[in-house]
Amino acid sequence: MSTPAPPGQISFDGSRTPLKATLFVLVCLAWLLPGLVGHDPWKPDEAVVFGAVYEMLHSVTSSSSSLRATCTSIVRRSTSGSPA
Repeated sequence: MSTPAPPGQISFDGSRTPLKATLFVLVCLAWLLPGLVGHDPWKPDEAVVFGAVYEMLHSVTSSSSSLRATCTSIVRRSTSGSPA
């Protein structure tokens, strides 16, 4: 058995206390809230890339000219300096 922690300190003995639960919730909120607030969930190019990946996964023919055109447009868009 380990010795109990002095008052005001948190011991890592696996016991549940209100202080530990509160700190856990605060850490979770501090991690989740910045990711949920203040930005769009999708960047515009992500939908295009998703379409290209979908095309790759569902392509049955060896001719992939539409896939090449999609990938080429993604590369051109990303190198043209347009804002993301």
